[in-house]
Amino acid sequence: MKVTLLIFFLSLLSLSGISQELGIPIENEDPKRGIYKSFEEFKFNIPSITDSFNVERNVRTQKNWKGTYSLIPRYSENNKKVKKVWGFSDGQKTYAFHQWEFFEIKIDSGRIGFYAHKQLDNAGAAAAGVLGGAIGGGIYAGIAISNAKSKRIYYQINPINGKLHSFQTKIDISDMEGQMTKLILYRRSKKEMNEPLNILINDSLGFELIPYSIKEIDVPITRKPLKICYGKNSEQCMDLVVISTDIKYLEGSISSKGAETKLEEVQIEVGKFYSTQAKFYQNKRENKDNNR
Repeated sequence: MKVTLLIFFLSLLSLSGISQELGIPIENEDPKRGIYKSFEEFKFNIPSITDSFNVERNVRTQKNWKGTYSLIPRYSENNKKVKKVWGFSDGQKTYAFHQWEFFEIKIDSGRIGFYAHKQLDNAGAAAAGVLGGAIGGGIYAGIAISNAKSKRIYYQINPINGKLHSFQTKIDISDMEGQMTKLILYRRSKKEMNEPLNILINDSLGFELIPYSIKEIDVPITRKPLKICYGKNSEQCMDLVVISTDIKYLEGSISSKGAETKLEEVQIEVGKFYSTQAKFYQNKRENKDNNR
């Protein structure tokens, strides 16, 4: 337990923007030329793929990206693109793969991070398609991807587990601690059991979510994580760190197959769409009850 708490504390420090030494090899060594299959290979400066490769550079033309280049590493032997990797190093700089491209990683003031496109995962693209309808879905998804590519977002890398935390700009949490943001929890209806999902936050705020329901909560920005327990009897728990003003969306579910219970953070685009849908049906239920 003490070891777990120490690791978590160090993780929070790394995300807080406090100037400190990360204590990982890549921070103090010249990067070795090669391709990283995983974050661990980057972290310990041990690329497992050292095949010869060349880097093709193309000028980016999207808004907010002028003066930068899209990088395409290709194996020298067959000129094929390097795919399905975490990143690479040309022997001088290191690059992480994010969404569709590679972006230069910077290590400074106890932070590892890079600027990249706005996050739009497969679920987000699917939501964009739903919004566009059966005919316009593909066009709408294409527009959503184009808009995401025009954004310039800072991604900070957790030096312990490699997870990404995104911000509009680099932030120092000390300037924001105590401010409030929103936590939105919701359930969808498709393939859901009708029984309620019980939620308990910090052992004090309790409520339940039925299919197509939503709960909005004001929470403080703080280094101390929220303890959120959930399930039929709130028997499963997770820690949620809120260190920016970005709204957090949590989607809960009790699957109709096997009654598997989940509560997980989703991307903003996905959360906005499905929580709005849940709110529509929740309001519809409430209006129906009030008119009886």
